[in-house]
Amino acid sequence: MAPSIIWGIGVGLIIAAVDAATILLAGTVNPADWPLDEIDQLVNIALFSLIGFRVARATGIVRDAAEGGVIAGTLVALIGLAVARFFPPPTGPIDSPNLLIQHVAWNIAMGGVLAIVAGWFGSRAGQQRGPNARP
Repeated sequence: MAPSIIWGIGVGLIIAAVDAATILLAGTVNPADWPLDEIDQLVNIALFSLIGFRVARATGIVRDAAEGGVIAGTLVALIGLAVARFFPPPTGPIDSPNLLIQHVAWNIAMGGVLAIVAGWFGSRAGQQRGPNARP
């Protein structure tokens, strides 16, 4: 199986679990004590970047990294919509078509863009060095 699929699904499920925990805890935790949204965003950035780096390092192709990020972003968006449907966030339910599209597009775009950027670095990290290259 392709690394983009393995990393996209695997890490996508982890990101979705973190997002679901954020939605479930949002109504019970004081935002002044625990900035859950900011912590969630940092975890998402780190994990989407990890997908891109690892996939591109394994394959040497940045496009594969972007595919892994988009797979993860799609999975995160769909699971997030399901969780928000059963446990509406304090900001209100995601029930209008515009909010649905916004949620899905944000996750897919964030996953793809972060994976592309990190994938560029990962594709360079996996290259073979010549005999005269410095370590």
